[in-house]
Amino acid sequence: MTIVTVFFDVGWDVVAIVTPIYSFTGIQYYLADPLALKAVAGNRALFSKNVEVYEKVIGFFGPNLVTTEGETWSRLRKLVNPSFSETSIRYVWEQSVRLVNEMFEADQWAGKTTPIKHAPDLTKEITLLIIGAVAFGQETHWEAASATLPAGHQMKFQEAVTIVSEGLFFRVGMPSFQYMEEIIIEQSSNGSQDRQDLISQLVRGSGEDAEDRLSMREVIGNTFIFLIAGHETTANSLAHLWGLLALEEDKQEKLYSHITAVLGDKQPVYEDISSLNLVLAYFYESLRLFPPVINIPKYAAKDTTIPAMPAVADDGVTQLDPLAKPKSLFVPKGTEVSLSVPGLHYNREFLGQFAVEAVPSF
Repeated sequence: MTIVTVFFDVGWDVVAIVTPIYSFTGIQYYLADPLALKAVAGNRALFSKNVEVYEKVIGFFGPNLVTTEGETWSRLRKLVNPSFSETSIRYVWEQSVRLVNEMFEADQWAGKTTPIKHAPDLTKEITLLIIGAVAFGQETHWEAASATLPAGHQMKFQEAVTIVSEGLFFRVGMPSFQYMEEIIIEQSSNGSQDRQDLISQLVRGSGEDAEDRLSMREVIGNTFIFLIAGHETTANSLAHLWGLLALEEDKQEKLYSHITAVLGDKQPVYEDISSLNLVLAYFYESLRLFPPVINIPKYAAKDTTIPAMPAVADDGVTQLDPLAKPKSLFVPKGTEVSLSVPGLHYNREFLGQFAVEAVPSF
C-alpha cells in the first residue's frame, strides 16, 4: 500500500494514522482532499510549520524562509520576494541555454550519441552549474575541471556547493561559508547594481534601516535554502521527464517536432516560452506524476476542524454523491497534518481514469 493507494482503499481523501511515536496527540492526518488542503495551507496562523525541526536540520545556514514563521517569516519574505522578478527568470533562462550549449560543444557530446547510464548524475551537474551562476553569480562553465584553486581556499566553489547541497544532514566536515562571505563583502563594497544573480539582488535589495536589511547570515541562509530547494528537486524532475520521453519515442518525436516548429534553426530566447506550450505541458505532467515534494507537514495551533469529502474508489467509480456536502473533521491542538502532494495529484475525483496515466500526451 502506497501513500496514493491508501486514499483509494479507505474511500476517503483524509486518512488518520494513530501512533504514539511521531505525534504529540498520537494522531497524524494525511490530506488529499482539495478543500482540506486549501483550509490548511491558507491559514498559516492556525496550521504552522514545526520550526524547531527545520531549525535543527538547516538552521545552521542562517535564518531563512523555511526555519521561520510569524513576523520573522513575513519580514524575510518581504525582503526576499523582489529577487524573484521576471528579470531573474530571464537570467535563469539565459544561463541555462548557455550552459547546455557548452555541454553539447564538449568533446564528450559534440557530434556523438552519448549513452546516459544514470540520468540524475547528468541533470544534477547541469542544475548545479546553472544555480552556481544564477544564485551565487559565479562564472560557471561545463568544462571547468582545469580551473585553478582560488588562493586561500581548500576546494573549488563548485565542489563546496556540491558538498553542502548533497550533504545537508551531515554537518561534520561541511565546507565553511568562506565563499559566501567573500561574495557578500565584495558586492556590498563594490556595488552590485549590474549583477542579476540572486545573492547580489538580496544584498542590493536591503534598505537603510535594520528591519529593511538582510544580515549577512540571513543572506547566506536564504541563498543556501534556494540552492537546496532547487538543486536535486530540479535535477530529479528533469530526469523523470527524460525517462517518460525515453519510454515512448513517438511522444519524444512529437515534442521534438513542436520545438523545431517554434524555433526553426535559431537559438531559444526567453520570449519563446509562451510558444513552447507543449514543452511546458510535458513538464507539468511529469511534475504531477513525480512531485519532488511528497508531504508538507503542518501542526494545528489549537483545536479546530477541517472539511473532508469521500474519495473515489480504486475501480474508478466515484463513491461521492453529487449532492454530498463536506464532513467536518475535528483536529486536536498539536496534531500533525500532512499535505499529501501525490494524494492530490492522483485524486480520482478530479482526474478520473487519467489519475494514474500520463496526460496530455505521454
